[in-house]
Amino acid sequence: MTNLIQPPGDASLLLLGHYDPALVVLSVGLAVLAGVAAMVVSSQADRFRGVPALGMVLAGGLALGSGVWAMHFVGMLALDLCRAAGYRLDFTVLSMLPSVLASSLALWLLMLKRQSNATLWLGGGLFGLGVGAMHYTGMLALEGMDGLHFDPLLVAVSVVVAVLLAVFALWVRQALQRWRPGLPQAWRHAVSGVLMGLSVSAMHYCGMAAVHFAGTPSPGDASQAGSPWLMTGIAVTVAAISLLVVLLSMVIRLRALTAQLRYMQSAVASSHDAIVTKTTEGVVLTWNQGATDIFGYSADEMVGQPITRLFKPEDVHTEKDLLRRVLAGESVPNAEAVRLRKDGSEVHLSVTISPIRDEAGRIMGASKLAQDISDRKAIADLQLAKLQAEKIAEARGSFLANMSHEVRTPMNAILGFISVLLAGPLQTEQREQLKVVEDSARSLLRLLNEILDTAKLDKGLVEFEICPFSVDALVSELALVYGASARSRGIELQVAQQPGVAPCYEGDGFRIRQVLGNLLDNAIKFTPVGRVSLDIRAERGGLVFEVGDTGVGMPATYLDQIFEPFSQVDSSTTRRFGGTGLGTTICKKLVELMGGTIDVVSALHQGSTFTVWLPLPVASIEVQADLPAAGAVALPRLNILIADDVLLNMEVLRLLLGKAHHVTCVGGGAEAVRAAADERFDVVLMDMQMPEVDGLEASRRIRAQEKAEHRLPVPIIALTASALAQDMAAASASGMNGFVTKSSKLPVLLAEIARVLDLAKAVPEAVC
Repeated sequence: MTNLIQPPGDASLLLLGHYDPALVVLSVGLAVLAGVAAMVVSSQADRFRGVPALGMVLAGGLALGSGVWAMHFVGMLALDLCRAAGYRLDFTVLSMLPSVLASSLALWLLMLKRQSNATLWLGGGLFGLGVGAMHYTGMLALEGMDGLHFDPLLVAVSVVVAVLLAVFALWVRQALQRWRPGLPQAWRHAVSGVLMGLSVSAMHYCGMAAVHFAGTPSPGDASQAGSPWLMTGIAVTVAAISLLVVLLSMVIRLRALTAQLRYMQSAVASSHDAIVTKTTEGVVLTWNQGATDIFGYSADEMVGQPITRLFKPEDVHTEKDLLRRVLAGESVPNAEAVRLRKDGSEVHLSVTISPIRDEAGRIMGASKLAQDISDRKAIADLQLAKLQAEKIAEARGSFLANMSHEVRTPMNAILGFISVLLAGPLQTEQREQLKVVEDSARSLLRLLNEILDTAKLDKGLVEFEICPFSVDALVSELALVYGASARSRGIELQVAQQPGVAPCYEGDGFRIRQVLGNLLDNAIKFTPVGRVSLDIRAERGGLVFEVGDTGVGMPATYLDQIFEPFSQVDSSTTRRFGGTGLGTTICKKLVELMGGTIDVVSALHQGSTFTVWLPLPVASIEVQADLPAAGAVALPRLNILIADDVLLNMEVLRLLLGKAHHVTCVGGGAEAVRAAADERFDVVLMDMQMPEVDGLEASRRIRAQEKAEHRLPVPIIALTASALAQDMAAASASGMNGFVTKSSKLPVLLAEIARVLDLAKAVPEAVC
């Protein structure tokens, strides 16, 4: 080792040689070509993963390593020492190994997706050290010299030069990719490859400067022994390695491209969407299974055929416009179209058409991706139809509500004035005539109510409000309303509530009242003499309501038709008792919508019994039932505010209540708010439907005034021609305390006033 480092003491023994310029240029050229080849191969390796990528890295390392090795020995041959020399085969071959390994490691680091300065220095360092190891191992292969000595400082300088230049070459490649992305790849490979080759050449000739040759020049032929054979061996080796690298790269790339092509073909073939390519004239080139599934045509039937075979006759002209846009380089994304299947049926598609270009960028055809959206289109059409139906239903519901209000309002006025006249002094004949008018008006009102209710049920516009309701309140109200009607006909109304019935249940109390009211009204109407009964009991997780009478009854053959619309026992019944035959139909539909059942048992001239069962769970909270029993209520003299935009309705209430109470009338919601602010009233009767400021808004404003002025709230009772559950809920939400329909008789209104004022029950005579 010491002999390798220390030069001979006699300077005359040092051999001084000169370089052959042609061979120097050749050696540098070999290094540059090897560097460029390595960059090209490594760039191709970026496209692969796994074994193909590893193979490309090894191929690039072999190309660069063998090129460095060839450059070294050509550079050695370029030095003429005037002394014959040879090379040991084992060291010559072995010297290639560190170069190839270092080159492969450097290129592998270059492939990493996340590169940093550390990887850059590591790759350049490994390559520089590998080149240095190859160089000095190759120097040891030299034979025929008396002495071979190395200058340590220059050796270190040569290695540092190799490392720095290699790092610089790799950095330039990254910098070009980052800062000049538009620069062609060939230029990036050429620049970085040239720099890599120059780094190898610089290291070699720096390393040659670090070597001292000692010996005595040989007489005669001073050329290096065996140099022609060495040159031939180097050339053959480099050519073989280069050819091997090229073939290996081609095989790896071909296999990778084949696998990629198979993958793409599999993806296209397995797609449920139609993927079709066509020429610029519209002739089909490829046709996948998805297209067969959608259109019904096989690939054999469509390839070579015009795509317009799928078009509807009136749409054929659109293909020219599509091809024109494709030839202009334009894509047509997500266009909706209707095409024809093989069986002639239509299919709705979402189509994307894009141009296909060759390597030169020329448009050579078009690709078509078509997705079957028939189901989605059908769903969208259904949603649109549903939206339109909802709008129609909303308009119909609004129409029915307006009709209900507009029809009931004059009828309420008629009934109100009849009540006023009946309360005054009349002759017997006049009183009987007014009774007939009142009965007729109430029959007409009932007819209108039944028709409107039937229309709502048929259109599905009836909504249920499930909340706790009091059974006692239900019984009291039914007894109050229908007890008076029964007594006026000389009929007894019996109401029985069996043990086991809970105080409160969860359900729509308003609809239950409507069903029982219809049944009680029918029972009273079809019972000339005798009695009508209502029996309530708890059974099967709900309540059973049994309405019986001792009236005319029905034959057994008619029982199957009793719940059909407009059905009566016979024409004589219609003439005798009146009615539309809708009452029981409404009852049945309401009961079934609430999840219950309704049955009837009857015999001709022996009365009828209707049994209603409803699945009503017991309420977890109790609802106070403050309704009075049948009969009127004694009220003290009250200061009452009436707000109604219909003058007739307001006049009726004034006449009915004005004899016993002080009544103030206003014609709108805004006037009611001002009156409530100026004067203290005992109760407010508020119409819900008024122009500009309706009863709901007026109630909210009154409650806001009371809160701001710290006044006790005045009881407000809603008056409305409509009695839907949502109306009651809206009245309660606005701050109203009570609710009465305008068609209700005076005792019902007085009972509601007594309830909201929390007054004790009293005898009927104290009312007027």
